[in-house]
Amino acid sequence: MSQLGLNSRRSRTWHSSSVWVCVVFSVMKFFIPANRRAEAAEILRSVQERLGIHPEYLGAWIQERDHPCSHIVYVEQWRSEEAIYEHIRSALYRYVLSAMDFSSQAPEVAFYFVSHIKGMELIHSLRGKQATATAS
Repeated sequence: MSQLGLNSRRSRTWHSSSVWVCVVFSVMKFFIPANRRAEAAEILRSVQERLGIHPEYLGAWIQERDHPCSHIVYVEQWRSEEAIYEHIRSALYRYVLSAMDFSSQAPEVAFYFVSHIKGMELIHSLRGKQATATAS
């Protein structure tokens, strides 16, 4: 457990306490029939590769699921609201929209605007409270 920074004998700071940031996550779930899923995934992978050069792009993930329902989840992470707005207006985003068009039902789309992040101090504060309550 000491590798995780949870050993109570040592005080270890992994991150500064809370951090104020602006990060935006785009999370999309497409319900794509099996016969089109590979094509849609390939489109999204090509977008992912091309975004790699954008300085405000932090990453993207593609997850394919067959059970219990067939879908693709596509997530992008951006450093700022302005950056994701620029991306949505870009010609490259048309490829994301074309993958979305394969969806056999309305896709689920959500944008998460994160402004505050807590790190290891949250775990320490909550686990410390739990340990104190358990010891009583």
